[in-house]
This record gives sequence, structure tokens and C-alpha cells, in this order.
Amino acid sequence: MDDRFKDSGQFHPEKAWSEIRRKDWERKHEAGSRGGGWMALALIGCVLLFVVCAGGFLLGLPKLLSNFL
Repeated sequence: MDDRFKDSGQFHPEKAWSEIRRKDWERKHEAGSRGGGWMALALIGCVLLFVVCAGGFLLGLPKLLSNFL
């Protein structure tokens, strides 16, 4: 008997794993959650660096001006 649908129901593990990986990636990278935590940390770091630099400049400015006066 010739069964033309013999291999149509075979399990392909590589296809199953690729689908699992794809769904896992989609779940992790949903819209709106792309690197939000890292971006917030980077922004806070930049603001802190700016505040420290500006504070150092402003605190050192009177000394600098007193040298010229």
C-alpha cells in the first residue's frame, strides 16, 4: 500500500526548538520593554555626572575668579 501522507506528521525537533526560541525572544522583547532598565540607568548616570561636574565647576569658580581680581 502506497501511503503518500506517511511523513506528514513527523516531529521535527529543530523546528520545535526554533519556534520555542522565537516565542521566548518575542516575549522578552515586546514593544515598550526594549532596554528600558538600561536606558534609565544610563540617564541617571549622565545626570549624576553632569551634577558632579557642574558642582565642581561652580564651587571652583569663586577661587578662579579671585585669582584674577
